[in-house]
Amino acid sequence: MCQQRGRLSGFFVSCTGPSLPDRTMEPSDTASVIVLPKQLRYEHFVRGVAASGEVWGLYQDGWAIGKTDDGALVFPMWPTAELAQQCAVLEWTGYEPHAFALSELLEELLPQLESDGVLPGITYTPDEYGLTPSHATLRADLEWRMRQHHAHTASHPPE
Repeated sequence: MCQQRGRLSGFFVSCTGPSLPDRTMEPSDTASVIVLPKQLRYEHFVRGVAASGEVWGLYQDGWAIGKTDDGALVFPMWPTAELAQQCAVLEWTGYEPHAFALSELLEELLPQLESDGVLPGITYTPDEYGLTPSHATLRADLEWRMRQHHAHTASHPPE
């Protein structure tokens, strides 16, 4: 569920309070992704960001921060601006989708989130929390998928 707000300055947290096909999502796919179970939305996220090299968050004078039911802080992320925009409601009204590089996520944000005790939240929807994998699991899955993506594109160059 999309909720709560907080601030991330840069990426330094200061908080107060079946498989999918290998392809980039088209905006028209937003409605079909939103209704997927959390695990399939997670797989969609990993495949999408590994292919595009960018991750989306919501930003307005700081990054949107959510909470789990048990109160743990979460930094929500999406594979597309369209999916992020779906959650710019309630406490996040006025927030805008903002992209950052996958390399920034892996090299800067994930270590900072882990240090600050903030979980990654993958593909929240307006009606449901996203999956909150461990920092190590998200890193491993993204790195594995990036290797798979690069191996596939190297063996199938564009004509």
